[in-house]
Amino acid sequence: DGAEAIELLDNSRFDLVLTDIRMPRLDGVALAMHILSRLPTVPIITMTAFPSEDLRPIWGYGIQCLRKPLLLDELRSNVQRALS
Repeated sequence: DGAEAIELLDNSRFDLVLTDIRMPRLDGVALAMHILSRLPTVPIITMTAFPSEDLRPIWGYGIQCLRKPLLLDELRSNVQRALS
């Protein structure tokens, strides 16, 4: 839930955000835009199973978008890269 994620981000410190694109109340694109405006140094990795998702609003911000189903090695390497 993207709205719940915003509450967590406002009250805690995170080194990385890993989020789905399709979520209730606030989708992953809107969540990513919120994070970029408030916490621009926190890396964001998004995931989606839907290739037709409109990700244009987050293009150019260095946000990685992974396609599901994910391989564990793919996820691990993207997390390591984002945190380095």
